[in-house]
Amino acid sequence: MFEIRIQVNIAKITVVLTRIVLFLIAMGTIVVLFQVFTSYRTMMGFIPLFDMDEERTITAYFSSINLLFSAALLGLIFSIKQDLNDVYRWQWAGLCLGFIYLSMDEIISLHELATGLIKDHLHVALAAPHYMTAILGLTALFFLLIFYGRFLLNLSAPHKARFILAGTIFVTGAFIIESLGGYIVLHHNQWINGLAYHIAVIVEESLELIGVLLFVRALLMYIRDLGHVSTMTEIIPRANA
Repeated sequence: MFEIRIQVNIAKITVVLTRIVLFLIAMGTIVVLFQVFTSYRTMMGFIPLFDMDEERTITAYFSSINLLFSAALLGLIFSIKQDLNDVYRWQWAGLCLGFIYLSMDEIISLHELATGLIKDHLHVALAAPHYMTAILGLTALFFLLIFYGRFLLNLSAPHKARFILAGTIFVTGAFIIESLGGYIVLHHNQWINGLAYHIAVIVEESLELIGVLLFVRALLMYIRDLGHVSTMTEIIPRANA
């Protein structure tokens, strides 16, 4: 058998991803300014490309790819842990599957199918899907923390801190700020609704982008510390077990 060590420049990857994230946030902000303060709705196709409140945009596709990249890194960690017969290997596999789902959801909005069904059956108000997304997400997070509690505690302090920071930022955007957007839709007049709601969308999507960025960086650093990423590309023979 062979053990493959891959050269990875974590700092360079982080810088590239950070620049892309900042660019997308800036474009999303410009789109909101056009939507709120001008009569432009497409701007020769510019607005639909970077509207953070829509699906199938450049921002959504980037988020999907970044989540899928996270899933690939989690799959790599699972493979390493499987070889080591690590007691927590299936938790890594579960995270991998979860991020595959999140990647798909970013493009085809799987969560909206569930909230839509609840809305139709319970006849809830227009903005209630924002709340239902948060309720469903936070409920899933509660059970996830129960299942992953010992797993998280088993991580070393630096890795634990990185994962918690990334997860907290992502969850704040995905559930808490999205609920705020629903509140704004229900309780404010049209002009304030337009401005405040779009600001909430920018904050929500920005936190999600930043959270995944930090998670990718945390995963790369975790893999590096496992000893399977080196400063040079090499293939090392390894004796069969």
